[in-house]
Amino acid sequence: GINAEYMGTPSECLFFFVNLMAETSSISLGQLEVPLICYDSDPNTIRSVKKFPPFSEWVSSFKPNKEFIPDKVEIQNVDWIGKRIDAVKAQVNFHTSHGAKSHQFFITQHDTQSTAVLLPVIMMDTPQLLLCERKSLSSLGTPTFSCISGTISNSGEFQFKDKEALSKIGVMFRTSDFTPLKDKRTFNCSTEGSTEKLRYYVWESQPPLLIEKNLPLVVGDTTYSLVDLESALSVLFGASGNKSPISIRDVNLVLALTLYRNLKKP
Repeated sequence: GINAEYMGTPSECLFFFVNLMAETSSISLGQLEVPLICYDSDPNTIRSVKKFPPFSEWVSSFKPNKEFIPDKVEIQNVDWIGKRIDAVKAQVNFHTSHGAKSHQFFITQHDTQSTAVLLPVIMMDTPQLLLCERKSLSSLGTPTFSCISGTISNSGEFQFKDKEALSKIGVMFRTSDFTPLKDKRTFNCSTEGSTEKLRYYVWESQPPLLIEKNLPLVVGDTTYSLVDLESALSVLFGASGNKSPISIRDVNLVLALTLYRNLKKP
């Protein structure tokens, strides 16, 4: 057994004993050998993590960077299905010219998902955008238009809020009809520490049979309605003196409209 006295605050004691029980190994990140620390004292856990294909792929893909020097990697949790690893939650700690930084990530065997931002364009006599409008704290309670967003897996499955309500009025989104707005490229979320990936698409469609009769459509705190495409573009790219009946403040909608405008340029 362990025969030792340790005096300190409760948090210091916890830190001492957690690290005492942790299993330590090492991995090569960006040509640097760094400690790999696992919350589980069982050495089989850390060996299994190192052999877990998604984790070893992440390790091998790590590129050297003078600004971000890795100090250690902490395995914070491992999800098991029987004796097989299903997912790993970890944190890598860096030191930079601006001080210490940390980045959490989640590696899974499953199909990974990205946030999908969809700009629906209904090809009527004058093209219309199908947008959702809701109030938010960031807009101080003013109704704000935004794109339809959800998640899209690598296999192409698109899931979004209010899917059932929109399908009832004939709006059926199939990913085979999506056009990437930027060469299938994903954008990284700018929030520090976030691993969110965003993909931007446009969906151009002939008017569903019931759409004009059933819009605006109110679902909870969200209103779905049609907005004239040219009016929306004039808000962003028209003359500074132009007045528009709509206000566009959502950054995803601004970026999607900008990418769509560039896509349509001759």
